[in-house]
Amino acid sequence: MKDVVGRWFESVAAAGCEPRLRRFTAALLVIDLALVAVHVVNLRWIRNETLSLETDRGLGELFQHLKLAAACVLIVRQARQGASSRCLAWLPLYVYFLLDDVLGIHERGGELVAELLSRWSSPDRFDQWHGELAVSAGAGVCLVLAPWRAYRSGSGQFRRFSRALALLTLVLVFFGVVVDALHALVQDDALFDALFGTFEEAGELATTSLIAGYLALGPNSDAPHARRLP
Repeated sequence: MKDVVGRWFESVAAAGCEPRLRRFTAALLVIDLALVAVHVVNLRWIRNETLSLETDRGLGELFQHLKLAAACVLIVRQARQGASSRCLAWLPLYVYFLLDDVLGIHERGGELVAELLSRWSSPDRFDQWHGELAVSAGAGVCLVLAPWRAYRSGSGQFRRFSRALALLTLVLVFFGVVVDALHALVQDDALFDALFGTFEEAGELATTSLIAGYLALGPNSDAPHARRLP
């Protein structure tokens, strides 16, 4: 397990040596930092919902949508540049991330699942959070099968690409699922609600910036001499 994690970090670190990657990703992270700063100021003084990272269709969420959409396009570009379809195995997962962010699939699906489970059991045994977790877990299991199969049959370079993207994806899932679950437990306390909400949203913003940067300028899937983005 330590060797696997070590190879993941080596893949990300190798991509991070690319100067253009540092500049492009740094620009995205600066925007993220500005949005987080505005969010914090907004919590204390302004109280404008549009400026809150936790508001649907707020500035932070719109920027998040843009980066996830860019990630989907860049996955296709990686596949085309490498003359290989293996990168496309990652596309359904990121399309799901985008649609879930825009449409709230796991929230709506979680509400439906919780309602169905409550009919078969005690009404108080399952709440929406359990339903959301079930939907997210089910979608995750289904959508990682294609990347895993492509990884097993891919070249060494594609495997390095996939290990790095898998690590970044796991970080995104950590903020979107684990931190979100902890946030749900402390929502009754105003201070902890604000802290966990900010931590969750800021983490997701930063991680999607790293993902977009890696996909834009990171190593191509199967073509050692593939053309870089201009």
